[in-house]
Amino acid sequence: MKITQVRSATIIVEYNNTKFLVDPWLMPKDYMPGFDVAINSDVRQPRVELPFGIEKIVDVDAVIITHIHPDHWDEFAENALDKNPKNEAANLLLAKSMEKSGDKRSALLVMRPFIQNKTAGTGIYKEYVKLLTQEGKTNEVRLILKSADREVQNACAEYICETPVSNPAPGTYTTTQTLKLEGNCQKIYYTLDGSTPTRKSKVYTEPIILREGTTELKAFGVNDKNIESDVISRKYVIVLNAPKAPKVTPKSGDYNKKTEIKITVPDGCKAYYAFDSEPDLNSTVYEQPISMPVGYHRLNVILVAANGKTSKMTAMEYYLQY
Repeated sequence: MKITQVRSATIIVEYNNTKFLVDPWLMPKDYMPGFDVAINSDVRQPRVELPFGIEKIVDVDAVIITHIHPDHWDEFAENALDKNPKNEAANLLLAKSMEKSGDKRSALLVMRPFIQNKTAGTGIYKEYVKLLTQEGKTNEVRLILKSADREVQNACAEYICETPVSNPAPGTYTTTQTLKLEGNCQKIYYTLDGSTPTRKSKVYTEPIILREGTTELKAFGVNDKNIESDVISRKYVIVLNAPKAPKVTPKSGDYNKKTEIKITVPDGCKAYYAFDSEPDLNSTVYEQPISMPVGYHRLNVILVAANGKTSKMTAMEYYLQY
């Protein structure tokens, strides 16, 4: 074992081909005020310069911090270790130690270079995104995991909110559609006018009826860790076709015996009729053959489809006299 005294409590221990840095206090001489409880508290600290450069000091495999008083762990140590990560397992252990002591900021700084350089294993990623989530930096979590490889994404699956799935598929339809949104989300926020949704947008609670016209859906989900998914964008065009004018038999003409009038009603439609006036939705619904009335009359018929579209009117003229 070899022990190198650096300054104060800061030492470097070399053992079994592994170098440990203990309690790194790396700020320049006289950088901070003296300690209130110390003798000569008016004397600024540290009282001596480092015996050699910071880069040489932090060129180690692991860091051990006995506690986080400013003369055992300082901002210069944070920055130096941030720039000179080496042993992932050791730094992960250091980060967890910092987290337990309540210093999440320093824990994140220790792990950040591994994330930025994309050299981190799943352990670093899991610890890093956990702390970011606890700090409320959920968008950063989303972006980090979005660019990570599949192994990391699988390991951190609980932090990933998949994009909502819409059904039916986007496209053009000739009937009204019932739009459903699904996903591993606690909530789905959406808009239907093409604008970007926010957490102030509508929350999806039930299927959405898509009526005639163009609907531009945008939506995103939020999972139980308050992490958002990417935004999906879907365009639906509903073109509702009107039914063709109804077929009526017999044809217009003069009749001299009792005659029944029949209207052909396609599936999904209703026929409305009126004699000697134009029919509407308040007119009589055709349900069975109509007895031709005596005398001269004009029969007018329309079809109304389930989509609400109305056909052109069919007009027949009948003169019945026995």
